[in-house]
Amino acid sequence: MYVVFYGLTIYSSLVLADYLTSVTNNLASQSWSQFAYLIAILALIYTSHYILYMVGVIIEHNLMLDLKKDLMKTLFNINSQTLTKSSTGKLVSRIASDPDLLVEKLETFISTTANAISYFATLCILIIINFWIGLISVVFLIAIALFEIIRAKSNKKYRRLEREANDDAISFTNEIIRSEKDIKGQGLESRLNEIAVGKFKKKCNIYKKRHYKSITLWYIRCLAIVAYIAVLLYVGMILLGKEAIVLANFIFIFTNREALQNVVWQYSNIILDYGEIKILSDRMFEITDGQLYPTEKFGDKEIENFEGNIKFENVNFEYIPGNKILKNINFEIKENEFVAFVGKSGCGKSTLLGLISKIYEANSGQIFIDKEDINQLSKEFLRNNINFLNQFPYIFNLSIRENMKLINPDVTDEQIIKALQYVDLWEYIEGMEKGLDTIIGENGVNLSGGQKQRLTVARSFLKNSKIMLFDESTSSLDNLAQEKIIKHIEENKGNKTIIMVAHRLSTIRNVDKIFFIENGTIVDQGTFDELMGKNKSFKKIFKSEL
Repeated sequence: MYVVFYGLTIYSSLVLADYLTSVTNNLASQSWSQFAYLIAILALIYTSHYILYMVGVIIEHNLMLDLKKDLMKTLFNINSQTLTKSSTGKLVSRIASDPDLLVEKLETFISTTANAISYFATLCILIIINFWIGLISVVFLIAIALFEIIRAKSNKKYRRLEREANDDAISFTNEIIRSEKDIKGQGLESRLNEIAVGKFKKKCNIYKKRHYKSITLWYIRCLAIVAYIAVLLYVGMILLGKEAIVLANFIFIFTNREALQNVVWQYSNIILDYGEIKILSDRMFEITDGQLYPTEKFGDKEIENFEGNIKFENVNFEYIPGNKILKNINFEIKENEFVAFVGKSGCGKSTLLGLISKIYEANSGQIFIDKEDINQLSKEFLRNNINFLNQFPYIFNLSIRENMKLINPDVTDEQIIKALQYVDLWEYIEGMEKGLDTIIGENGVNLSGGQKQRLTVARSFLKNSKIMLFDESTSSLDNLAQEKIIKHIEENKGNKTIIMVAHRLSTIRNVDKIFFIENGTIVDQGTFDELMGKNKSFKKIFKSEL
């Protein structure tokens, strides 16, 4: 289609030249027929352009959607440890913006390449028409091509630097938005504003340098164009005076002089667009190829008649190389046991739950689920059979009903209401104007800390998993609300394998077993009463709560 469009454009210039010659020579009958032919050609040009544009939109839409689907699929598979270390703002920029920019650049690249070919064809026609004018044009094109090569290389360098600086600025802005309460509460506005402005200033300075250099080269290029036009007119007049060229051909040459200039412009744009495409595709492939953002690794096994046994053998884990969080962990949790991990903050309790749910992967040792190595089990099996509610669960900017249905799309309103009643939240939601249809804002901004925690606990109750993991999931609640939720969790005792991490030891009095952790190592285990009788550190923690 591009070939048709640009071919017709060149051809229409030839028809226009012949038409003007006919008018000049008073060939009325011939000029009218050529006039009608020229109008038909022009109409065909724009018709082909319309079809080309419509087809292009469909192709661009599908490509853009496919790219975003692939990136989102990869996002959900990225290793959690990698996401913890990475800048989320930069990752968001790559997923949300780069596919759109890449598709736009691809469309421009294809169009520009086709355009350049048509302009080259024009140059060939010009050389055939008159060798001397063709030679002058070729010399001109070579001269300004040198400037374009310099401009393209410079632009590519600054484009990459500008995009990196922009990612950094967006990432920092994202952090500011997410932590605005802490910023205001501690009076950090002024200092953070300075840092943010500095990051944007860096990006703007690169932008300024890129454009300064580009504008300077553009000005030199424009002076070269003026020189070319002057020479073209001068030589053309001499050739017309000597009747070495007919008026129609000179009209064709002069009206297509911009096309000749565009041979170089388009060559430069092809280089620039290719550079942009390479940058954007590299940024996206860095996500999908698993190099910069390693993905989770799972097996393909599933366990029939799943019981929910868990066993750790000599497990070690570290977030930062050389700084072990868990050291030589060994324990076993049997089917339907209700156990708890206890210890001071930072001792590795939450990390243990992350390893059981395979959010994290052990650096060494083995984890078994029903005697199967956890690394051999499929992602679907683990996610469906393990329900992990962490200390700071996220609530999405959806309605309450939509948030609850995320964990189980088949639940009814009656089941949702029952779960909300378990956590003493239904009465509050029922009093809202829109009830379950209330939009609760990004991360539940329209709810208090305790209400957010109640809602996420209620949501977890709607997932019927064999293994349930609770990481201080009631830490923001008062004692009465906490006792009621713990009581409901205890109702599953004997039917599910339940593991809790808790700071308040009073909430785990009735568990079957407690593992006491110090400095990343399990130093003791037993029932609540057993540890109170034999472990002084455990007893000290309990007394501090009274």
